[in-house]
Amino acid sequence: AGYSQSQNSITFPAGILPDLSVQQNISISVLERIRQGLLRLLSMRHERELATEEMSRLRVKARGPDQSVAELSGGNQQKVLLGRALAPGGKVIPECPLIQGWMAQHADYQDLLLPSS
Repeated sequence: AGYSQSQNSITFPAGILPDLSVQQNISISVLERIRQGLLRLLSMRHERELATEEMSRLRVKARGPDQSVAELSGGNQQKVLLGRALAPGGKVIPECPLIQGWMAQHADYQDLLLPSS
């Protein structure tokens, strides 16, 4: 799995919500967008569609959107975090050192970056 384990603790990448599914980790940044109806309840269908779209775009290797994010490899957990950041419709800031290192290893994701000024 995508975590490190020491004597009595498990460490996940910063920002990952290990007790939630891939779907929930991605959609948490856009809950307002996936609410609908008079009571503004969460639309499970829209949440699943959003997660499936981001998983496909980022090529997240998982059994499906309902899989626990804690069960994914570290690289796929990072993709889920990237999906959360991109879900609102944005792009990634290339100046971020963490993103620079990740993008250097994954050149096929360059279209997700904001153009440098």
